[in-house]
Amino acid sequence: MNRRLLAIDQSLRCTAWCIFEGEQLDSLAAFGCIKTAKGDGTLFDRINIISSAVYNLYECTWETTTLCREGLSFGGMGNATRDLAQLVGAIENECGKAFSEVSPKSVKKFATGSGNATKEDMIAALPDKVSSKFKEQGYKKSTGLADLADAYFIGRYHIHNIINEKG
Repeated sequence: MNRRLLAIDQSLRCTAWCIFEGEQLDSLAAFGCIKTAKGDGTLFDRINIISSAVYNLYECTWETTTLCREGLSFGGMGNATRDLAQLVGAIENECGKAFSEVSPKSVKKFATGSGNATKEDMIAALPDKVSSKFKEQGYKKSTGLADLADAYFIGRYHIHNIINEKG
């Protein structure tokens, strides 16, 4: 059976996703961003758009076998963390399965050597071939490239530290 991993970097603005496949999950098969804006409706509407799209990637389009996402960072102010917690809950409910969670600092350290890496650092850490693929599809820092870099490294971290260590 071909293994497939769906890795996401969830946000209300741009939920980036990467699909890795193969016995060792060594091939980046697909990627993209699920974008919403305040004009797309209420918080509930936007969460529904994103969770439905993630479910379609998980179950319908790619039939993934493993799911992982970035953990929530509770250092922020305002409603952002609560809104993201609602988004995570809705995605996991829609998929009927909890995602494995990786901490943001661990992913950054894995990708760049520093747990305090910036968006620019994460983009610069992408392998040239992967960076080129993202850019060829029109992604720029302001249109999802940083989010895709995060999703890519969330997946690579999960593969390296969780799946491959189990054998």
